[in-house]
Order: sequence, then C-alpha cells, then structure tokens
Amino acid sequence: MSSAKQSTYGLLRARLWPFVSPHRAMLLAMAAFLSLEAATGVMMTYLMQPMIDRGFTERDASILWLAPVVFIGIMLARGVAIFGSTYFGQRVSNDTLFGLRSHLFNRLLHLPGEFYERNTSGQILSRFLVDAQNVSGGVSELFAIGVRDSLAAIGLAAYLLYVDWQLTLLILVVAPVLAAVNRFFGKRLRRLGVDYQEATGKLARRIQEAFDAERLIKIYRGEDHEARRYDTAQNRMRSLSVRVAIAQSSTVPVSQTVASLGVAAIIAAALWRGSQGAMSAGEFASYFASVLLLLQPLRRLAQMPGISQKIAAGLDGLAGLLDAPLERKEGLLLPAPVRGEIRFAQVGVQYEGRDSAALQGLDLTLASGKHTAIVGPSGSGKSTLIKLIAGLLPPTSGRVLVDGVDVAQLAPAALRERIAYVGQEPFLFDDSLRENVEYGSWGASEDRLRTAVQDAALAAWLDSQPQSWNLMVGERGGQLSGGQRQRVAIARAFLKDAPILLLDEPTSALDAESQAAVQQALLRLTRNRTTLTVTHRLGAARDADWIVLIDEGQVVEQGTHETLMAQNGRYAVLVRTQSAEL
Repeated sequence: MSSAKQSTYGLLRARLWPFVSPHRAMLLAMAAFLSLEAATGVMMTYLMQPMIDRGFTERDASILWLAPVVFIGIMLARGVAIFGSTYFGQRVSNDTLFGLRSHLFNRLLHLPGEFYERNTSGQILSRFLVDAQNVSGGVSELFAIGVRDSLAAIGLAAYLLYVDWQLTLLILVVAPVLAAVNRFFGKRLRRLGVDYQEATGKLARRIQEAFDAERLIKIYRGEDHEARRYDTAQNRMRSLSVRVAIAQSSTVPVSQTVASLGVAAIIAAALWRGSQGAMSAGEFASYFASVLLLLQPLRRLAQMPGISQKIAAGLDGLAGLLDAPLERKEGLLLPAPVRGEIRFAQVGVQYEGRDSAALQGLDLTLASGKHTAIVGPSGSGKSTLIKLIAGLLPPTSGRVLVDGVDVAQLAPAALRERIAYVGQEPFLFDDSLRENVEYGSWGASEDRLRTAVQDAALAAWLDSQPQSWNLMVGERGGQLSGGQRQRVAIARAFLKDAPILLLDEPTSALDAESQAAVQQALLRLTRNRTTLTVTHRLGAARDADWIVLIDEGQVVEQGTHETLMAQNGRYAVLVRTQSAEL
C-alpha cells in the first residue's frame, strides 16, 4: 500500500517508528517527565478547593503555611519536569533526524542508475533538508502532546467527574464535534503539506541551477530570466504557505469555539448548582479553574492531527527514497583471470520519456586487452555503452557480456572492482589531493601513489606545491585547472589498476597544451587494458586499435583508422571535416 493511501496512524507506525524505536529509553524518560508535568498542573487546581474552604470559610490557620509550602514544592517539581521533558524531547528529535538522514544517504548510495535519471539533485536535497526535518521535528512535539496533554485532560476530567459528574457529562456532547473538525483540517493539511514539499524541491532546484550555471547565466545575460523563474517558484511556495497557515490557524480557534460553547454551558450550570447550595465556594472555584485549564490540553490535543499530517506529508515526500528498489548486490563473479572481453549482443536501450531509442539491435565486441574508440555524432548512443558495461543501466533488450558472463548476472561490486573510469568532467571531492587520488584504492602505499602520479604526468606539479598531498582541491576540484583535474582522475585510474578502462570524452574540455599532456598519460593508461574510449574528437581515436562509428544507436562502420580512411566512407568524411575545421 502506498503512503498516500495509508491512514496517518498506519503511516507513522510503518514509516516513522523504525527510526524512533532505537531511542525508546529516552522516550520513556521523556514520558516520565511529561507525566510529572501533567500531574503538577492538575494538582494546582486540586489545591484551590481546600485553600478557599479552609482558609476563607473555616478560618483554618494551618493552611497559611501549608499552602505556600505545597505550592513551592509543586512548582519546583514542575520546573524539573519541564527541563527533563524538553531535554529528552530534543534528544529524541535530533537523534531521529540523524538516523533518518543516515538511512536515506545509505539508500541514495545504493540506488540504481535509473533513479538518478528520473530525479534532480534539487529534489533530493529538499528531501534531506526539508522533509526529514519536518518528520523528525514533529516527533517530540507529537509525543509530548500525546502524553502530557492526554494525562492532564484525563486528570482534570477525573476531578471534574469527582466534583460533579452530571455537569461534566456535558463535555461528551462537544467531543464528537471536535473530532469532526480536527479530521477535516487534518486531511486538508496533509494535502497542502505534500504540495508544499514539492514546491520546496522546485525552489531548491532553481537555487542550485543558479549556482551551477553562474557563468552561463552571466554571459548570456540571464539574470532577469532566472530571477523571474525564482520568483515564480517562490510565489507558488508562498501561496501554499499562506494556505497552510490558514488551515493551521483555523484549527485551534474553530476547535476552541466549539469547546467554549460546551464549557460555557457547564459554567452556567455550575453557577446555578452553587446558588442552590449544592457546591461550596472552594468546590466551585476549583471546578471553574479545572474547566478553564482543561481548554489548554484540549486545544493542544486538537493540534495533533495537524502535526500528524505535517509528519505524514514529509514521509510522503520521502517515499520516493524510502520505497525505491535498491540496486541488487547478489550475482556471479567474473571468471579469473579477467580478460576483459566485452560483447554487446542485440542490445537495445530506450530511455524513459524519449521517442527514439538510444541503442537498437547493437552487435559489437571489444577485444580483450585492446583499445576500442567509439565515435559518432552527439546523441548517437556512445555514452550509453559506458553505463551498460558498468552495470549502471540495464538494457531494454539484448545482453551485455563481460568474459562471456551476462552483466545482468554479475554481482555489481565484483564487476566494478575490475573497472576504472575517467570522464569528461572528472569529479573531484572537496578534500585533499591524496584522498582524491586514492579514492577507491584506500590505504595504497606511498610507492604506488607516487607511481600513479608519475604515470599521470602529475608528479612535477605535485612536487611544486608546498602542501603536497595535503593540498585541498576545493569543491569539484575548483582550485585546479582543467588539465590538472583530468590528470588527478587519470592517476586515480592508474592506482586502481583495473583490467577494464572506460574513458568518456577524456580530452574534449581541454586546451591544446593540456590535451597533449593528458593524451600521453592516457596512452600509458590504456596499455594492456581493455579500453573503451567514447569521443567526438576523431584525432583522439587514431591511437586506438579499433574504431567503431555508431549513429542512431547502430554500428555504421568499424575498423582501424587506416582501413576506415581507405574505405572513404562516413568516418573518412568526418575526419576530413574536422581537419578542415581545425
């Protein structure tokens, strides 16, 4: 059953309790302090009857010192109770938030590639920062109201029944009306909460795009356009926040108005009973105070559906992360020794939401230990081959085999352990140079690290840096040049020393000088490895053992550079065209 169709209680129990249950001890401690807080509030009204009757009517002198002492004791106990309940409430809320976010992050790391194709980073950030906060923030609040105010309401109601059960039964007339009001507002708040979370995700996406595309926006004078797009997203969010505020603000006064009608009837009846001598002055004062104090826990209890719906809306927003099927872990191992032969057998790939197939009926073999370059126009399906080999994308039809074993049957970890990758925009973590080079090969010896940076033509630059290996590269490697970032990625691949190497446009974003240095490093890296290079720069494909031209998801031509040039087909035309452009 989806979270949208579950009852709120069922949703909270199924979704939220697993993250709250590890903190049961703190919940019990919180419940104890909440119970004491409720008890001290109720005891204050109990004291009124003996204080008034014994102090004003009976003129009992002992009440002069007894009442202040008892009052001070109650207030001290109440202070301790409020401190304890607040402290443990914060602990439960924060620990639930940390546990929930850790669970979400671990799931995020193990979700299949299709999930990342369907969701934007802005949406995911909104789930982590907004939805998770709303869920955890409501936990302690809901628990506090459920324990403290329920006990206070029960204690006050019990006292009212004890003083005059006939008058108190009038409250039962009001209860069904209050329940109907709370149910109406609760459903509306949940619907609005889901819409609000979606609007928050869109706003986060606008902010992130503005940050990531800063150069593009400025060069193309898109500041006003982006400001308008942001305002549109923010106005949608503002409109929803107003509607949420109206729904939340209406719940309490409507509920309180209904409750006050019943209370007014009770007070009127109590006054009449007092005038008939059925109640003493102390009993009436205590009864009247208890009725007024009962409104406060009833008001907070009336807020519980709204809080529950806010949590439920957050859980609905998290459902995409919590319910998305994880990437499988089980599977076969590659037969040893790994040769690295890769074969595409009638492979077809159809991306969701696209009219044409990325690949269709592709038959291709990448020879073991050889360098194969895949060339072709943009959108021809070149980069899709890399996703298929790494098991990041399942084929819609056909099979991808590594050393004769279907990738769909291989354990993803066992497959990827034998693969190294260098992309067009190599991703560097906001960490030290050492952490980025040894990523995936943690604990490598100093000799291996040194050899990797030497092979990547990075050693001379590294030696010139005062911080050496401890140099912080910045977000996405922003402190390094494009060529340096690329060579760090190549050093990472050298260090992994995998038999299969995947290169996705490794030199397309470099200037001529950087490209020459990187190209030499790549030649060393590809030696004796099964290498697949995806590139639109045909000059980068000349050094490959085999060249494959694909277009519209199908192999058009394949062969060595010399053979393809002699055929004077499409490859030869593309080479001459690019040469003329240079």
